[in-house]
Amino acid sequence: MIIVQKIVEFLKRKRLEEVNKNIKGRLLDIACGDNTLVKKYHKDGIGLDVFNYFNNVDLVVKNSGEIPLENESFDTITIIAALNHIPKYKETLTESLRLLNNGGKIIITMPIGWPQKIWHKIAHDYDDDQVYRGINEDEERYSMPIKEIKEALKEVGYKNIKTKPFLFGLNNIIIAEK
Repeated sequence: MIIVQKIVEFLKRKRLEEVNKNIKGRLLDIACGDNTLVKKYHKDGIGLDVFNYFNNVDLVVKNSGEIPLENESFDTITIIAALNHIPKYKETLTESLRLLNNGGKIIITMPIGWPQKIWHKIAHDYDDDQVYRGINEDEERYSMPIKEIKEALKEVGYKNIKTKPFLFGLNNIIIAEK
């Protein structure tokens, strides 16, 4: 299964590269996992999660809809392949809007739905989320429709919402402005 591990690493690297192209200024990475985006690419940032992967998360919270940071303190907020793992995701999006500076951007990535459940099963032993935290299938989903994400962003107050497929069309990046 070494090939599966290599594919997992490749997909993660490509997601981070795509997101990294769009980050400007101070960064908050919500649901940061092992915090690679901040630790490797953006030292002027904070990686936040509800689980402390490898003791590498900068800020551990119980609920990403209640983040103990000052208003308008970030230029970019990212949620990379993780919005579907946040049960009350609209609260998190609302909170992200509070934390962004005027003109700041949120960047979300989301794989397309149908292959994602199959991929989670194949990659189970190599996916940090599943190995170290587990997935609560009652509260989390394997993916989310892009239309639902765009509607939620608009509902909480984001504007200029744009989407673009990447990784051979198997993933999407959604960027919106405060």
